[in-house]
Amino acid sequence: MQAEEYNRRGKQLVDYITQYLGSVRDRRVIPDVKPGYMKDLIPDCAPAEPEDWDHIWDDVEKVIMPGASSPACTELELNVMDWLCKALGLPSFFLHHHPDSRGGGILQSTVSESTLVALLAARKDKILQLRSELDQDVDDAVLWLYLQAHSSVEKAGLITLVKIRFLPTDEHLSLTGDTLKQAIGEDRRRGLVPFMVCATLGTTGVCAFDRLSELGSVCGCRHGLSSSVSHVCWFCSVTYRALCSRFRGGSVAPCGRCLCRFGLFLPGAALVSRWH
Repeated sequence: MQAEEYNRRGKQLVDYITQYLGSVRDRRVIPDVKPGYMKDLIPDCAPAEPEDWDHIWDDVEKVIMPGASSPACTELELNVMDWLCKALGLPSFFLHHHPDSRGGGILQSTVSESTLVALLAARKDKILQLRSELDQDVDDAVLWLYLQAHSSVEKAGLITLVKIRFLPTDEHLSLTGDTLKQAIGEDRRRGLVPFMVCATLGTTGVCAFDRLSELGSVCGCRHGLSSSVSHVCWFCSVTYRALCSRFRGGSVAPCGRCLCRFGLFLPGAALVSRWH
């Protein structure tokens, strides 16, 4: 969109908002749509090519405004997150609209909020697991970070009052599977309950890449970690699409009774999570 059209369309949008506010008394208070109404009104996947603004504007009236008094924002969020899931090639259980869905994606206002929500979900998942299997609560949960992890993860750990352990990196400033495996053994001998490790592709400070395939193998409960007590939640702060090939390659596939649970940070502070 060029500058001239941008100015024209911007004025069109302002005029529309003004008209809407001026006629709000004449509009329905309760929407006349049902949950899921939007799915059949928009494409199943994100468009590969840009659309003309007039088509987008028509969709505002046809798709958004019928549910403007309540469900439209949620409906749009569900469908756009499914678009993102498909575009990234993630497994089907990340989709909202799929028989295998385990919850799908949500949007948060900031990346820091997404970090906190992911940590709370991981901790809650671990507590429920231990309650059902061992009839005990988690008093000494531990979150693993390393020196290149984003500061938001440490802050989330402090807010949730979980123990935080910083793991060393190799000569390439990357977190390795051997380091994680050693930390798991040490903490379990100390009576701690590991529930989450933060791994990163493209760190904020030095753009380092953790050895994701190695970490996935450890979190997938291989290398002697086959006990159901040793579930480890794997959290990836993602800045590069390269992660998708890792998922499709099976490096984080479930192994035995143990599930690898993971969340994704994506541009726009989108959180895609699977907490089973």
